[in-house]
Amino acid sequence: MVSLRVAAAIVAGVLATWGGGAVLGACGAGSCTEKADCPDPGDAGDGSTGGDATTGDARADAGHDGAADAGRDGAANDGGSADASDGGSVPCGTLGIACCADAACGGGLACGDAGTCACPTGETLCNGSCIPSASCCGNSQCSGATNVCSGGTCTCNGALACTGGEICSAAGCGCLSGDKVCNGGCIPSANCCSSADCTSPPDGCHESPGTCTAGGCSYTPIPPDPVPQACSPPAAGQTLDGQPVHGFCIVSVSYCSATGTPFGQTPPTGYESTASNPAGCDFNGCDIGGMTSSCQQNFCADANGDCSTCQ
Repeated sequence: MVSLRVAAAIVAGVLATWGGGAVLGACGAGSCTEKADCPDPGDAGDGSTGGDATTGDARADAGHDGAADAGRDGAANDGGSADASDGGSVPCGTLGIACCADAACGGGLACGDAGTCACPTGETLCNGSCIPSASCCGNSQCSGATNVCSGGTCTCNGALACTGGEICSAAGCGCLSGDKVCNGGCIPSANCCSSADCTSPPDGCHESPGTCTAGGCSYTPIPPDPVPQACSPPAAGQTLDGQPVHGFCIVSVSYCSATGTPFGQTPPTGYESTASNPAGCDFNGCDIGGMTSSCQQNFCADANGDCSTCQ
């Protein structure tokens, strides 16, 4: 009679354990490398051998193994790897389920530090699946030169990403407000893209178009232009700087003055701008030909009686 009561108590304990599911309170002990307690709702809490197909059974459950339990797990020795119920109740390859080790996850998943199946190193979760970490999962990850995630790659409306600093929009690649396209890229609208954009010199005494360098325009001053004039042949009373001369060699240097004010020019070698008789070798004035900025300075030299020697 006592044996029947003991047997009934054992069966009741087994049934109670079955209904609540097995909980691995011993994870991390001994050679166990589990990361979390792992419930196995289909297992009666039996089995302690390392070969058990379940995700792990507590060693304290070894007393439940026996022939009396065979009807529940499908094998007389339900602690072994051939146990019909062990391992079948926890799905494999499912993200988020509780796990003890990578083997319990399957499907290429890894048992994460939180004790649940997660994507392995180098991959990330995307809509319930694992994808390479370098891949995009949704459009929100595509910005700037792209706006649509297509097959794990950020694109511009499904086409190649924009280049050269251009921004992708529903209309395609283009520059932001305040910028403009230049050689396949974007630059501030105020910058020059080529020398053809340099058409606003600081004044009329600089050449146009100018030169575009690194987005900025530079303009070259209009250079002076020395122009030889007709020689004044030898005549009585000719002087240059108070000294007698025999004929004048004359050179007029044309130049530009943005303010219309004359300023000294560099004389050709051997020439000078000084008082002369007849007058004219010290002329320096503007408004030549009715143009305020057009100026001229005269330089003279002694012809020494032979105008052919003039430059």
